[in-house]
Amino acid sequence: MPELAARQIEEGHRAVLERAADAIEQTSGREIVPGGEGQLDNELRYALAAGLVTGNPYSGGLPVLAPRERVALAAVCAVVAAMPVTVLNDPVRELPVLCAVIDVALALAAWEPLPAGDTAGR
Repeated sequence: MPELAARQIEEGHRAVLERAADAIEQTSGREIVPGGEGQLDNELRYALAAGLVTGNPYSGGLPVLAPRERVALAAVCAVVAAMPVTVLNDPVRELPVLCAVIDVALALAAWEPLPAGDTAGR
């Protein structure tokens, strides 16, 4: 995601993508560990909002993103926002599934082939 932010000419788009990258890192780290809070605070939730991250049409333009990048970014933010809830449920079974979805989204965004045997994207 830092590569997507660095590519932005408009400072506002760059800042939003940088905040989203930080929120992804925080949420999939600190918030997700067993014994963590298991909930997103308002700041992290706002930073992961797909509508904000992929571009608000009222902001005078959209971030410079390929369509596949835009879709992958929205998917990753949505999945990461769902991760803390798994702390309260069954993280051993749920987290690998969510991580597999993230891997597929990133592979599709980069036009990489899916890992052998991957069924998360089907």
